[in-house]
Amino acid sequence: MKFHLPSKLKGSPSWHKSHLQDLLTMVATFGMPLFILTFTSNQMSSLRWEKIDQLDKLIKKIDVNMTWKDCLIECATIFRSRFEQFMQKYIISKNRVIGQVEKYVI
Repeated sequence: MKFHLPSKLKGSPSWHKSHLQDLLTMVATFGMPLFILTFTSNQMSSLRWEKIDQLDKLIKKIDVNMTWKDCLIECATIFRSRFEQFMQKYIISKNRVIGQVEKYVI
């Protein structure tokens, strides 16, 4: 069966292809990046963020069969918030830990 997912659908093959073209254009314009950070969230271990535990307790009050894993939008929002805090505090603020940042792409 053939199918086509729109490029606006995050994670779809056409989305990746579109973003690859954007990335290649940026590299052609600005040159190869000198430093790359990749952010992940380890929500499965005991080291997960306190907000995930709070979300888990809250969702259990609504439905005992649900967990934080059923709250995709909320987890994505928590991750985005933590990511933005990290960027503001350590990367693009005056007190940055890696020196002067000329350009960055999110």
